[in-house]
Amino acid sequence: MNSILTLPDFKKQFPWNKRFNFEPESKEYSYLWTYELAVSQEELWKYIMDSSRFNHAVGYEGIEYIEKEGVLIGSKGEGKFREEWVEFPFEWEYPNWITRFRKYSTGISDYNHIVFYSEKIEKGVRVVIYISTISKMAIAKKFVPAYLLPLEEKYKTVLKNIETSILNQKTIWDTFVPERIEISEEGKNLLKKYEDRLREVKIIRHELVDKLIQFILTSDRNILSKIRPLMLAREWDVDLNEVLVLLLYSVRIGLLTLSWDVICPHCRGAKIELPSLGKVPSKGSCDVCEISFENNQLNSIEVTFHLSTAIYDIPRVFYCSSEMSKKPHIYIQKHISSENFSFIFKSNLSSEEFRIRIKNHPDLSSFRISILPDIENRTYEIKGVNPFSEDLLLTVEEVSWGKDRLTPGALFNLQEFRDLFTEEHLSTDLQLDLGVQNIIFTDLVGSTKFYEKEGDAKAFLEVQKHFQLIYDIIYKYSGAVIKTVGDGAMLAFGNSISAMKAVLELKNVFSKRENDSPIRIKISAHRGNCLAVNLNTGIDYFGQTVNTSAKLQNGARPNSVIFSNEFLNSPGIKEYLEENLIKLRQIVINHPSLSVPLEGFVAE
Repeated sequence: MNSILTLPDFKKQFPWNKRFNFEPESKEYSYLWTYELAVSQEELWKYIMDSSRFNHAVGYEGIEYIEKEGVLIGSKGEGKFREEWVEFPFEWEYPNWITRFRKYSTGISDYNHIVFYSEKIEKGVRVVIYISTISKMAIAKKFVPAYLLPLEEKYKTVLKNIETSILNQKTIWDTFVPERIEISEEGKNLLKKYEDRLREVKIIRHELVDKLIQFILTSDRNILSKIRPLMLAREWDVDLNEVLVLLLYSVRIGLLTLSWDVICPHCRGAKIELPSLGKVPSKGSCDVCEISFENNQLNSIEVTFHLSTAIYDIPRVFYCSSEMSKKPHIYIQKHISSENFSFIFKSNLSSEEFRIRIKNHPDLSSFRISILPDIENRTYEIKGVNPFSEDLLLTVEEVSWGKDRLTPGALFNLQEFRDLFTEEHLSTDLQLDLGVQNIIFTDLVGSTKFYEKEGDAKAFLEVQKHFQLIYDIIYKYSGAVIKTVGDGAMLAFGNSISAMKAVLELKNVFSKRENDSPIRIKISAHRGNCLAVNLNTGIDYFGQTVNTSAKLQNGARPNSVIFSNEFLNSPGIKEYLEENLIKLRQIVINHPSLSVPLEGFVAE
């Protein structure tokens, strides 16, 4: 990237939005400030992209924003000092620059433009901040410089604090101090009651209750406004299922609420937040991205938790209404003019791990885009042609959905959720993609003869004991009983190793009971994509994976487990079998219901 360090250079490189029409009497107030830091562009970026916290640290006021017909409207202040504006989409190019435009409807300013620019230098990074404000008001000559000029030193202070944190390998919170909530005495008393009730739940460790209470008392209000279980599990270094059990019981006693958030597949923001899964519609839309979408995809719905308003009603306070930090999957977002375009994309991602989108143009063929990799410098040169007579918004984004979004399948596969939230169900017209799941079927062998020999009452008690054993083991390994059919059960696990441990323990437990009980069990395990649907039993699983797992049972013997090849190829399974000296016998299953034979592997 070529160095641009003068005001004329910045105006040329980052011109005013073409849609703006300046009044003849308008005056421009422009400022350019330069700083040097002993850090890298990439290290600095994660602080700068968190624009809300960064702006709060600089000293900007908190703002409110609303969406009106796809347009973001920001506001701050009261009375004659109130300002309102249209917030245009941020544009940025990781890790080089960020730019933002505002068009004001009230206030002293008519337009505002800010650029945060960085470039690599010998001993770190040079940062240039460019701010320009347009106003036709005479009083702006006094008020605009008085407001903007002090920002030079404020930016310097915050940037130096960031540099210190990075050099000392501290966390982002050492620079951006969290805005903690201040709970009233009444709220504290209620919080203590909820804490005591959680400690009464035997399956929840007291240590985790302590962590949750501390999280509520010490975390930033914006994090508390949308509690993400995966983030907690990572930061607490605790198994996700333990965190989920803690949060689910917290919902049931009233400390937290559960939310099913419909996510836009482009900006990945929550378009609606619903208190019940059954209220999730089959279709969604995003006015800002100007798209409609189906809510049946793997990442269509995110599960989040919120602090009860009885403890503290958390208003969302923003210092940047575009919230770029909510879009960490986007590396580049910029307008391309109606001509040839070319830019460098720097990333550790491979070309299969990122994609290019152009707003309102899902078919990219007419843009003749080419991607030229430079493996040594970890960069890609992206070239193309915009054949249309208007500027278009181009996005380069990571394909994966990030590490902190919890999808519904994680709850559907947890028995505690099914036991505590029996009222939850999918709407009848929504079939939800759950991605890859481990599906287990169990069934009794010879139960008909057992009923005939022992009578209904004795046989029923024995079958109930069999189901209780299954439930106990499922709880132990964080799986779920999806449904029972006759003497059999359909089970699901998100984790393959947990599924393997569960089925082997089931086999061993029933093998040891052979002298005491006539009950025999056969088990099958398969892995693949599933859909969640709503049937008479509630949230049920459907698809070819379910059918295949059920049909595998045709090759299972009493007190044995039969695995599919797909299950055995899941992460960590072969290593687990070798470490535990478990031998498998290969078989081929033929059955009238099968169009082609199934290959299975039996543990006996």
